[in-house]
Amino acid sequence: MIMKKCGIVSLIFSLIVSLAAPAGVVFAMDEVEGVTEEGIISTDKEAILAVNVAAEIPEAQIESVETAVSEMTQATLVDETGAETASSPQPTVTTAADAPIVAEPVTTPPAIITLFDVSSTLEFVEMYNQSGSPLDISKLTLKYSAGNQACETAVNDTGYVLPAEYFLVVSPTSASREQRTFTAECLFDGDVTRVEVFYEGNRIQLIDQIGSASSQWMAHKSAWYFSNSGANKIGDRKSFSVIKQSGSFEADYSVIAVGVVEATGLRDSDMYHPPDSTDGLMIVEILSNSRSCSPGDMGEDCEDYIKLYNSSDKPVDLAKYRIRTGARTANATTTTSYTWHEPTIHPYRDELILTEGSYFTLRMRNDGVALSLANKEGNIWIEDYFGVVSYQEVSYAGMDLAAARDRTWAYDETDGTWKFGLASPDKANMFPMEEVVASSTGDSTLKPCRDDQYRSEETNRCRNISTGSTLAPCKEGQYRSEETNRCRSIASAAASVLKPCADDQFRNPETNRCKKIASVDELVDCGEGRERNPETNRCRNVLSAAMPVAGFAPEIVTETATGMMGWWVAGGVSLAAVSYGVWQWRFEISRLTKKTAAYFTSRGK
Repeated sequence: MIMKKCGIVSLIFSLIVSLAAPAGVVFAMDEVEGVTEEGIISTDKEAILAVNVAAEIPEAQIESVETAVSEMTQATLVDETGAETASSPQPTVTTAADAPIVAEPVTTPPAIITLFDVSSTLEFVEMYNQSGSPLDISKLTLKYSAGNQACETAVNDTGYVLPAEYFLVVSPTSASREQRTFTAECLFDGDVTRVEVFYEGNRIQLIDQIGSASSQWMAHKSAWYFSNSGANKIGDRKSFSVIKQSGSFEADYSVIAVGVVEATGLRDSDMYHPPDSTDGLMIVEILSNSRSCSPGDMGEDCEDYIKLYNSSDKPVDLAKYRIRTGARTANATTTTSYTWHEPTIHPYRDELILTEGSYFTLRMRNDGVALSLANKEGNIWIEDYFGVVSYQEVSYAGMDLAAARDRTWAYDETDGTWKFGLASPDKANMFPMEEVVASSTGDSTLKPCRDDQYRSEETNRCRNISTGSTLAPCKEGQYRSEETNRCRSIASAAASVLKPCADDQFRNPETNRCKKIASVDELVDCGEGRERNPETNRCRNVLSAAMPVAGFAPEIVTETATGMMGWWVAGGVSLAAVSYGVWQWRFEISRLTKKTAAYFTSRGK
């Protein structure tokens, strides 16, 4: 009790000093007449004004301090026996200087108030989730004010409000209601004049300058049908998807009579609670680099897929979950969100049971298009149907390496690691003898080869080491090549062991074969008009510079009568041919002659 009194005294003193500081006045503790020797707070205005003698504090500021002191002393009362008694819950007090600056509200808030009251406390607030995502109701707070009094309260419930759903929050005094309530009750002297809605610390709606309408309720004009210009009459709700707020209370809301909404019925929805776990559902294999197969190829690695496995001993309802791919910050779309080949599946209306120990292979998107995963690297995870909570996450990388060719990214339950496996979409995972072990972060390390093996630089696979001591001996007449380590026939390369050439032969240094030696005195005569080439020793023709002599003498030819007759016959035949042609084409020649004459005649004019 003494500590509380000392705290109150210290607070009053701080207020007085802060008011006097601009005047440069410093007070000593014994100069404050507003506090008695016993430490009891005096609310006498004249006692507090005594301090104003030296500080010249305006009387208006003294009244503000007096009001604050009066409200603080009501928090703790002392009865006649000296015991402390708690007063009724009091709202948080704010002065004009502490009041927040009214900023422009969000035009289209994710959650908007459709109904509320404006009495001394919020009897109820009905809100509507008009966003496309679930809203965490635990992150929602409301702050409402009456004059310089303000009260901020949260919702006493947990869960998520699904899109296009209502939720109702009522006052703790409404014990008969079964809906969720505020965490505390705030009572004001006057009526509520401002309501603010915060989500994750950000203000999403502001209803300001409500005015005085005691015991009246307010309804949003875009959400309800009104009659008689909205005067106290309300009909059913409108069909709407998104409600915008203009920032003007009069433009957005209308006053309705108490009881009208009671007859119409307040709206409330059950909170959505995502599953705590996947109940044994897990991703066990991913094929992201499928082969480009022909239409008739029915190979298991011809299309991308994601294989899941129910590792539990009870059935799993797949309708509660969905598969996501891509970046964590990206929105869920048709290309990144999949619900088991069933685009219309719903977690409340449907069930899709995967029995214990069974596999499910996802090959298509919701729109029926074949699944196409990121080839080189990517992220795949399981989340609840609405994308609120994420569960198992799998990342893969290095699928473009030579070692990953025709391989899947598979989980090996024998050692609990992910590694390259063989495509097995409808059965347990299979792994090759030569495998590459890699972590989910994408850092991959090759599995060490055995002592009697080495790793091929071309294929990155382990190969058996062939040593000379284990090689089979070569056959008789063979030797082992140092370059190829293979057996070769023994053939002496030394010239000394070659069969000697004959006396009239020599050995060609290029082919190592024997060739005949040509002697000059054995060469045959080339004959007349030919000579021997000194370089090749072959015969060739000799060109003579003198003109060749004809084999007969020239003779004089005399012209005879018979020769002239031949010329006359040839001329006659030619003339007959020309005459026949002129006769046959006489009309054409006549027209051509006339056209030619007409042309030159016109040119002459």
